Amino acid sequence: MSTVIEVTKLNVRYGDFHAVKDLSFQVRRGEFYALLGTNGAGKTSALEVIEGHRPAESGTVRVLGQSPRDRAAVRSRMGIMLQESGFSPDLTVKESVQLIGTLTRRHDDVDRVLGVVGLTRKAGTKVSQLSGGEKRRLDFATAVYGWPELVILDEPTTGRGAATELVVNAWEGNVPVADSLILLVPTLSWVVVAVGLASRLFRWEPRR
Repeated sequence: MSTVIEVTKLNVRYGDFHAVKDLSFQVRRGEFYALLGTNGAGKTSALEVIEGHRPAESGTVRVLGQSPRDRAAVRSRMGIMLQESGFSPDLTVKESVQLIGTLTRRHDDVDRVLGVVGLTRKAGTKVSQLSGGEKRRLDFATAVYGWPELVILDEPTTGRGAATELVVNAWEGNVPVADSLILLVPTLSWVVVAVGLASRLFRWEPRR
């Protein structure tokens, strides 16, 4: 089975603070991989390297066989659901999904994706008028638009009920959205979800 993420002895520092120390793990194609760590463990710092937003201090990271810094090679193949929404409040739901599709160079039927996440009736609604749960559904829609090879879910705690439902449905096969999923697990309630669904659960004990 091929590897979609391979992290070997990753280190990230902020000045004298060692945020990530010698982190190593692999995610194989077709897996739901849950990464469990307490607040401050360095999960988001590691994720920034995996997404290509930050260089590693040392160690190696490969995403879909490429350096994550090569965004042209990786970004269109990977969907990301961030901790909080960053959409323009003046855009509609449909416009927001279309914009992400343009930026990531992924192609899909926007109406199909909105149906998958239960936002069909909100297609013409501005982001500023959405509830917290509806915004999480929009986040998920933009992450899975275009059926990426890999989707990363970064601590989806806001609107947790909606996010849980979407993740469960997606991975149980009711909603086909991606080849592989990686979930950063922040809370006990999400541990229950992860244990029930994940192919593997990696508990990250930070070493400083």
